[in-house]
Amino acid sequence: MRKKPFKLCSEFQELNVTGSAGVTDKGLEALLVSDDSKSTSLCESLKFVKMRSTGVRVAGVRILFARAKNLLGVRCSSLDVLQALAIHLKGTLSSTLKLFFPIDKRKISHCPF
Repeated sequence: MRKKPFKLCSEFQELNVTGSAGVTDKGLEALLVSDDSKSTSLCESLKFVKMRSTGVRVAGVRILFARAKNLLGVRCSSLDVLQALAIHLKGTLSSTLKLFFPIDKRKISHCPF
């Protein structure tokens, strides 16, 4: 673990680690999340990520989606991206719906449909 916080270049826009099998979910998390669980400065500037043929899987792609808010494009295993995107969108949609449409299941006694 890092002991001192470090600053990344605020103009860093593209990360290409294609073919680097040693790049993993944990490594991606270390790059994007600081020791105090805040997003690093890289998250604000990062726009494109290429990670084909790496060790990054669904968990790593979910971290990427959650932290890199200005992301425009991702290239890696299609299945991992699709699974991570589905999980990310499901969580976002679920929390949004609960915010705007709070439903108390105890009040629903009979549904005619």
